[in-house]
Amino acid sequence: MRVLFLNPPFHPRFSREQRSPAVTKSGTLYYPKWLATAAGVAIKNGHEVDLVDAPAGGFSVQAVIDRIASKNIEAVVCDTSTPSILNDISVVEAMVAANPSLHVLMVGRHVSSLPKETLAMSPLRRGSFLGRRSGLAQQHGRNHQQQAARSHQGPR
Repeated sequence: MRVLFLNPPFHPRFSREQRSPAVTKSGTLYYPKWLATAAGVAIKNGHEVDLVDAPAGGFSVQAVIDRIASKNIEAVVCDTSTPSILNDISVVEAMVAANPSLHVLMVGRHVSSLPKETLAMSPLRRGSFLGRRSGLAQQHGRNHQQQAARSHQGPR
């Protein structure tokens, strides 16, 4: 499976990884270490991985959508934070509007603390993950394999 691990676009110099996610005054951006860790687990489990740190790279939402299309991405793991949650959901909605078959998994402190409330914020009702991000790639891979196996079995 081709998976994009995404630190989504938001304000320039917005750091989700720091203790209190915010636009940094000093310009220091913490790299998305938890997304990178999960991406490494996905690679180890045979997935093709792309990792985008949109705030650091200056990526727009459209640039992310174009990248998903050009790399034939099948799933996105999208990091979130409380200060950016409304933006993060709008980014997910834009990606899914451009590619309705895209699997999206939202992760991060906000989603982990308020999973039902976060899912209720969007009509998409995509998935959220509770727990360590390094385990999400393994679990998503198992779920995808089980779903594929069921679709090949035909109706019961």
